[in-house]
Amino acid sequence: DNIFSKNKKQKPKQKMEHKLDKETKKKIEELFKEINIEDLTSSTANRTKISKHQEIFDIVDNIFSKNKKQKPKQKMEHKLDKETKKKIEELFKEINIEDLTSSTANRTKISKHQEIFDIVDNIFSKNNFKPKILNEILSVVAYTLNNYPNYNKDNDNDNNNNNNNNNNNNNNIDTQGWEERFTMDKVPYYVNTITNEVAWEKPDAMKSQDELDSESGSWRWVPDEELAFVPGREIDTTAKGDIVCETDSGEHITVKKDFPFWPLLKSSLLLQNLKSDLVLIDNMNEGLIIYNLRERFYKNQIYTNVGTILISVNPFQRLPLYTPEIMSNYYNCGGNKRMPPHPFGIADAAYKSMKFDERNQSILISGESGAGKTEATKQCLAFFAEVAGSENHVEQKIIQANPILEAFGNAKTLRNNNSSRFGKYMEIHFDNRGKIVGARTENYLLEKSRVVYQQEGERNYHIFFQLCRGDMAAKFGLEEGVDSFRYLNQSNCTFAEHIDDIEEFNEVVESMEILGFSPEEMDWFFSKAAAVLHLGNIKFEADKNESGCVIVNKDRVVKAAKLLGVKPPQLGKVIRSRIMKIPGQPPTDIPFKPFEALQACDALAKDIYGKAFDYLVRRVNQAVAIEGQKTKNTIGVLDIFGFEIFENNSFEQLCINFANEKLQQHFNQYTFKLEEEVYKTERIDFTHSDFIDNQPILDLIEKKPEGLLVLLDEEIVMPKGSDETYCRKICQKHMKNDHFKRLIKKDTAFKIYHYAGEVIYDGEGFLEKNRDTLYQDLYNLLNGSSDQILRSLYPPIVQSKKGKGIRSLGSQFRTQLNNLMEKLFQTDPHYIRCVKPNSVKKPNIFVSKMSLEQLRYAGVFEAIHIRQNGYPFRYTHEQFVRRYKCLALTDNGWVTLKNKSAKPLCKELLDMTGQDFSDVQIGRTMVLYRAEQQRLLELLRNLSLERVCLVAQRFIRTTLAQLFKRRMIEVRPLLRKALKVQNDLELCLNALDTASEQIGSISQVFDFEMREVTLAKDLRYKLLERKRVTELLEKVQQMDPEANEESFNMLYDAVSQANAIESYPFTDYQYQVTQKVSSKLQLSIDRRACMEELRNSTTDADKDRINAAIANAQELGIGNCREVGVANRELSRIQEEEKVLAGLIQALERGKCCQFTDDAQQYIEYEHLDAAIQKAEAFGMRTYEGRHDVDLAKFVKHSRYHLKHSVSDWDGNEHWDAIEEVLNNEDIITDDLRENAGEVLWLIGEMAYRTRWRELIVPIHTAIEYIQQDQLESLLEELKNPLEATEDQMYRMQQLEDQVRDAAHELLENVSTCKQMLINSAKSKDENELIEAVNFGTELPITFEKAVHLQEIYSVAFIELCMFFHITKGEREQTSLMLYEELAAATSASVLSESGSVEIQKDNILNELQTQCQLINDAIQFVQDNGVTFQTDIGQHTYKK
Repeated sequence: DNIFSKNKKQKPKQKMEHKLDKETKKKIEELFKEINIEDLTSSTANRTKISKHQEIFDIVDNIFSKNKKQKPKQKMEHKLDKETKKKIEELFKEINIEDLTSSTANRTKISKHQEIFDIVDNIFSKNNFKPKILNEILSVVAYTLNNYPNYNKDNDNDNNNNNNNNNNNNNNIDTQGWEERFTMDKVPYYVNTITNEVAWEKPDAMKSQDELDSESGSWRWVPDEELAFVPGREIDTTAKGDIVCETDSGEHITVKKDFPFWPLLKSSLLLQNLKSDLVLIDNMNEGLIIYNLRERFYKNQIYTNVGTILISVNPFQRLPLYTPEIMSNYYNCGGNKRMPPHPFGIADAAYKSMKFDERNQSILISGESGAGKTEATKQCLAFFAEVAGSENHVEQKIIQANPILEAFGNAKTLRNNNSSRFGKYMEIHFDNRGKIVGARTENYLLEKSRVVYQQEGERNYHIFFQLCRGDMAAKFGLEEGVDSFRYLNQSNCTFAEHIDDIEEFNEVVESMEILGFSPEEMDWFFSKAAAVLHLGNIKFEADKNESGCVIVNKDRVVKAAKLLGVKPPQLGKVIRSRIMKIPGQPPTDIPFKPFEALQACDALAKDIYGKAFDYLVRRVNQAVAIEGQKTKNTIGVLDIFGFEIFENNSFEQLCINFANEKLQQHFNQYTFKLEEEVYKTERIDFTHSDFIDNQPILDLIEKKPEGLLVLLDEEIVMPKGSDETYCRKICQKHMKNDHFKRLIKKDTAFKIYHYAGEVIYDGEGFLEKNRDTLYQDLYNLLNGSSDQILRSLYPPIVQSKKGKGIRSLGSQFRTQLNNLMEKLFQTDPHYIRCVKPNSVKKPNIFVSKMSLEQLRYAGVFEAIHIRQNGYPFRYTHEQFVRRYKCLALTDNGWVTLKNKSAKPLCKELLDMTGQDFSDVQIGRTMVLYRAEQQRLLELLRNLSLERVCLVAQRFIRTTLAQLFKRRMIEVRPLLRKALKVQNDLELCLNALDTASEQIGSISQVFDFEMREVTLAKDLRYKLLERKRVTELLEKVQQMDPEANEESFNMLYDAVSQANAIESYPFTDYQYQVTQKVSSKLQLSIDRRACMEELRNSTTDADKDRINAAIANAQELGIGNCREVGVANRELSRIQEEEKVLAGLIQALERGKCCQFTDDAQQYIEYEHLDAAIQKAEAFGMRTYEGRHDVDLAKFVKHSRYHLKHSVSDWDGNEHWDAIEEVLNNEDIITDDLRENAGEVLWLIGEMAYRTRWRELIVPIHTAIEYIQQDQLESLLEELKNPLEATEDQMYRMQQLEDQVRDAAHELLENVSTCKQMLINSAKSKDENELIEAVNFGTELPITFEKAVHLQEIYSVAFIELCMFFHITKGEREQTSLMLYEELAAATSASVLSESGSVEIQKDNILNELQTQCQLINDAIQFVQDNGVTFQTDIGQHTYKK
């Protein structure tokens, strides 16, 4: 990497010199001995993955490492000495000249010897390399390449050592002129430069000896119990002629001499020789085919071709094979590339054949249950949706139909967790541009018996479990869970692996919404499924006479009847008895036994579910319906039940196997019969292929007059027809038929030898299942349902002249099947044969014998045989000439063709190629050939086309671009006119159709769309949507929205859709229709709202609202409706109520108390209220005023009683406890009374007044008395908050507040003044000030025993004053100080002074004071009684008692 790296620290013009010593060179040579030139095609980015030869990197990286110690002006030189040149020669000995031509983009595939390419990549990667060293390297490389050629490039990279040895051994092989070359799309082919012969396969002349040896040997296939067949080498022959073979494991197996001899080349077993197309298998036989399929299966290559037939082996796991990128690869595949087998390949072939050949196509997907048919169908549909698309996204609706149909039609079986229990043929319609325009689905033979019965380990249909576990369970009465329903719990299997019922139910709902199902439609389908479950849970027991039965749980009948739109008694009757009508006699009611009643419920459940499923398919078809007459061609995808052999096989299995016989016949006719018919018509040589013709089996089942199903239809109309008589009849008719056998073990059992194997059928129940009809009573019940959709599914039965009504199920199925086959014969079929590799549904398990049987039954081996021996590729003479005339183009130009007519031209074209086309057959009208010649012809054709491809593309693109521009200019005026007019749908469609015809096909070449086309498409969508909505409005405009809820909902939905597209263009007519229907709906909405208001106002007895609603009803034209009549009657009642209310109000006015006076208590009255209240309650007060005044009267009666008798302090301010108790009694007083009743408000205000007096006025008086200055100030602040009461109460409170406020402010001011005077005089010890302060305090209206905070100050000042009277000034100071100290010491408190602490007995202090002045006694007494703590200028003093 660093050979020519720059040294940033070097100065300009410095040169670096690096030499390789001998040891380093030798080491490099040794390391490079194992290097392979293949690795030169690796990218530098992948070097980090290499570890094996890391030493090479280390050495090469440092060959020319920078030398920091070099001196300036050194030159940078790189020379290749002899040893280095020798090393390079050794290095390139293994180089193949082809590898030098590989592109860098492909180098990333190589990783083992990344080192070489890294070195070579970097030799020329820097700009400062020297020409001298470059020339040396090139000369060495050229010399090496010329002297060491290498051929073997195809061997695996992991075996490089062996490859190198083989290559050295093959260096001198004579290739006889063969060379390997590549097409433009990098596909290898081989050319003989001597004979000009070309071939896809590697010629023997270019193969190594090992390759040639591996293709010879005496190996054959021998039978094996586990693998069906294993390779064995013949080692001996017994006396009887049997062959003794030795397997790879060393086991000796004797093969009977009559066992088929299938020779085997061991090279066929190599993994790289596994064939993706079984037609290409050497020595085609069952052993090699099953080996090929098995080994591919274990490599996750689950798809294999048999010519145009695809074999799909179910992997039972998710594989990354279905991405949009893979779809694109198949659709865009062309030229010489061959894509691996895949359903996308089949779908692509069908789509392109439809598009270019303009013929209808079909894809027939078959296989037994669990083989993967449903998944293959999904992939084909997904491919069409992805590559074809549509203008209106209908392809997404087609895809979204799958979850819905699977939910209602799929179930878990023993063989498959998501088994389709019905057949379906989905026909996708395309327009002339290959766009999807719609689809239609036909369903066949839903397994209705599964609704009421499942085998152990199987489940009912998915939808039942989804409903029970989804969020709608409670809505349909299914919240009990799946274990509670007989139809779901009988098989002891309620879960399916890899299936989430809740998640999939949400997906079903989402899909229904995308397909345009309304909520009501979704509820309809879900409700019918729920009704089926409830029917299954109805229980019966014998009645007392044991002649009939009674229903045990009638609630189930009610639930089922509600969901079915019938009356419960009617449902209960028809499931417990039936009416028998005998001509000439009155109808007879025949009661059912309990088990017969259960059978009636089961029959009803099956029939309802079956008809609901048919209706679901029709509804899905409606959602993806084909638009107009746009269909040009179709592709049908058939996903139908596979061949079934169960332990118990009944009528359903006979129909299913009959359908598979039909499909096998189609396969046989298309693959064998028609194939050979073509050969005969063309008069060419061919080898006849024997195959199993199943026409006799079809005749046995359906041919008139003795076919099994034909006789079954006859038996159901026979008066005494039964299963036993039917079985006896068919055994008698077909006893000599080789494909039919009567069984002795049971009268109703018989065996049919189908193409897929022997099946034993039990005829018991055949007649009843074939009738597929309900008892007339059950049918009539559903015919009379209030559910419109359900009723339409059971129309009145019209009897024919012969007395026949509904056709039998077998007859219906035969008709459906014949119609299907008629459709299929009109299409070009493509086949997907699905194989189930094991019965345990586990991945990575391939049971060879089981798979082999399925291949035999499907006719795969015969198909392979006829593909190998026949001529599957064919063109008419004209088509062949048209396709391969380009072969006349050589490197020297066009060769002049001699013939003019098509047939001899075909031979001339083949001859001029110089290839061996002796196997190509030129028939009367067609040229026919096999796959080998097809590939060779296509190779020659593509090589010819490559000569002119680039030039042709250049001219064609130029021409197309010019044509594109001209046509865009031509169609632009018409498009702009449509855009300008806006509301003319026909003009818009015509403009787009014209644009499509003019530029549609050309536009596919360019990734561009005209702006006018884009706008016109958007306009088309809007106009079509407007047209659709207008048609919907026209449909509903005649409906009466007030007739029933369904009509209103349809009208509402139509108008909602119209409102959603309000901004879309419209014509005058469309506007008028929209306005008309909208007005009609609005009128209905207004009338509904008016009637609702009438009901509500009548219920509330609101006179004003009733009058307003009646007036509104008159304006809306519904003045005579029932609600108006009820409202008028309510108005009359309100008038009577108002009279009663007037008396009650009059009683309330008498003796009420709403204002405080000193004598108001004696005028309170309450006794008379009882009579007024009783009268009002007896009448029944419904208006708000009436109910309010009754409640008020009840409360007033209690409150007046307590005001009269329980309140003693009427004119005081004490709290009224009795009144408070009344006010807090929620049974008496309501919130409404608290807010709106005057007498109540007065009481509440009075209580608030007295509470305020108690909580503020009284505490203020106390604070004044005790001179609590802080508290007083806080209370005065609270006094500022106003009282919420009546004006009278607020006025009274204001008087009290003003009094206490003034007294409090005056007291606070005087106390503050007194306090300051006492403090100042005590500090100054001025006699006059002391006298003034003491006198001021004495005059205050306070008691010092209560005024605690003034006690200490006043006492000190008073003591100081006494000192003035008895002690001189000088003594006074000393005595005063001593007095303070002794008083403090007497309480054990330390008083610090200049003289220190002085301890004097308390008694001495008191005696001293008493002798000095009698006036001090009061102060002393106060101190003795109370004790006092105060602060003076000499500290804190405490006087205690």
